[in-house]
Amino acid sequence: MSITDPFGAGRWVERLWLMRDRILDPTDQWRNTPHLPWETADPEASPMRFEVAGLDSPWNRSRSETGFVSGILRQFTRSQESVFGYTFAASAWLYLNEQYKACAMLRRALDMDPDYVPALVLRALASGTEDEPWAGIDDVNKALDLNPDYVPALITRAMFGPVDNDVNAAVAALDKALSLDPDYPDAFVVSSTLMLQFEDEDIALDFLDQALEIDPDHVAAYQARAELWFELSEWQEAADDLKILLNLAPGNGEARLTKITAHILLSQFDEADSEASYFVDKFPDAPSFLRARANIRQMGARYDDAADDLNAAIRMEPDEPVGYFQRGLLRYETKDYTLAIEDYTRALAIDPDFLPALSGRGLVLLKVGRFAEALDCANAVLAIDSDDPEGLYVRGRSHVEMGQYKRAIPDLNRVLREDPDHVEARCYRGLAREKTGHRKGARKDYARAYRKAVEFGDEDAVELVVRLFPDLKQHKARQGSASINKPGLHRQT
Repeated sequence: MSITDPFGAGRWVERLWLMRDRILDPTDQWRNTPHLPWETADPEASPMRFEVAGLDSPWNRSRSETGFVSGILRQFTRSQESVFGYTFAASAWLYLNEQYKACAMLRRALDMDPDYVPALVLRALASGTEDEPWAGIDDVNKALDLNPDYVPALITRAMFGPVDNDVNAAVAALDKALSLDPDYPDAFVVSSTLMLQFEDEDIALDFLDQALEIDPDHVAAYQARAELWFELSEWQEAADDLKILLNLAPGNGEARLTKITAHILLSQFDEADSEASYFVDKFPDAPSFLRARANIRQMGARYDDAADDLNAAIRMEPDEPVGYFQRGLLRYETKDYTLAIEDYTRALAIDPDFLPALSGRGLVLLKVGRFAEALDCANAVLAIDSDDPEGLYVRGRSHVEMGQYKRAIPDLNRVLREDPDHVEARCYRGLAREKTGHRKGARKDYARAYRKAVEFGDEDAVELVVRLFPDLKQHKARQGSASINKPGLHRQT
């Protein structure tokens, strides 16, 4: 039982999707009946049974999930043209995050019966998510005037407590709800949200644990706990909760995107790839999902698979610069510099002011020793955004490579003010300082760049520091000896 889904519409939608997926699966030997029976209960009527016709029709097979459910709901509301029927349909639309359509159904329900309490509560929730909290408060207050002991209304009123700065009223509403129904899981979920207002994550977690003890299939509780795990930087716990959630609600796209983020943060690229593949398979004509999966595959060093995804995305959208830019990044990482330049150039032919492509082209031109062209790219970037850090780095680095050391230092200083751990910028500032006679500053830059390169596990950066500062080992030895001989410092024996 959930305040946003009092009649089980969400599970109904998920069942529709799962059955439709089986129809679409050519390897599945299951044979679908032409009607989908479902049983539900109106609190003020006896249980009713309705059937959905044409589930396996060619029209339904070709529709998007939302369009498919929309057609089924139209059949349902025609057969159940009642205040309950429209409220049930509104609950299904809320489950699908379609607030506008939910509100349309609720208007019909309340036109038939302005005092139908479940519809008032659902409209309060829908209005709140549409940034109209005061209209939502009016609806839930009316529901409580009609039925002061309606638990979903009490919990909804508690949800609006922070809106009107009445936390005490919210706590009182939750206490009353739990006195009427001690095992109503949504009360614990909302209690958790209130505890977060006081920055008490431990108690918030306890409330969510209690909600899941009562209802181990409570989707909202898993979602809330996963979000809290994210706040606490507990990525694995978040991923585990989201896995359970998606077993219960496979169509929850927001949860799947969050799970992808958790896997990336954990460097679990195969798992992230699997979740991204869900969207690629679900939306085969959407190049953005191919590009997203390509990015994950690149992070996991699956370069050929990433290239396949990007090639497919570019075939779908040959006039979209992002695809060429992303493939340029991939080719830059795999040291295929000639093709990387070609991709960046194609992106800029489509959009000459596309900053990421201008910066990327400048970086790869530095790699192949075409410093004057790299400087042109940097100047083009900085003409659009004078504070762009990549543009500043490319310009500073170009000046270093062209022997214009004094002109390089101000740009590299600005880069390092924004990002003190930019190893390459620190290396080349060290070189510029060395060439302009500031050897002490140069050695500090080299030493710090080396420490950060080792810390980040960046072998190329380590090699760069050693190449620019070949006496690094002797410098470190002298620094260590000086520290040992300082007054007050004693070697441990």
